[in-house]
Amino acid sequence: MLTCCKWRGPISRLWLSALDETSIRKALDNLLPGADTEPLYQAGLARARADWLVGINLTRAYTLTDRSRGGKSLLSMGRVQTPTLKLIVDRDLEIKAFKPVNYFDLTGRFSTDAHGFVAQWVPHGVFVDQEDRCTNRPAAIELAQQLMGQRGRIDQAETRHK
Repeated sequence: MLTCCKWRGPISRLWLSALDETSIRKALDNLLPGADTEPLYQAGLARARADWLVGINLTRAYTLTDRSRGGKSLLSMGRVQTPTLKLIVDRDLEIKAFKPVNYFDLTGRFSTDAHGFVAQWVPHGVFVDQEDRCTNRPAAIELAQQLMGQRGRIDQAETRHK
């Protein structure tokens, strides 16, 4: 845009690596001089031009090849969309191959003088599958019965701002 407007004045660029408030404030306090980021701008411009040239030419080539074999679809190609579509296809195949597994959560309601809270049992050892879920129903029922009505102790508490 600056090139189209023939801007020749100073340029500062905002370089963000994350979109949380702290990162944005830090980046705004450390704007980069345009001369330091010119190679990054040129690289981005080159990628955009290559995407357009490769995309338009490969799309035409693949579409015409497909149509010469009786196809009727537009076969769209591009540097970004092709790997993105592969990710989507791979995920779709994972979903089709999914096999449901029964597992059991053990959740307890607790209260202190000041607060009430819910906690969940973190199973381990022979009770868990590859995803650390309890797959042993009798063990979960037995533990629930053993703990029913018992007093607990908080050994560690952690508070995080999210």
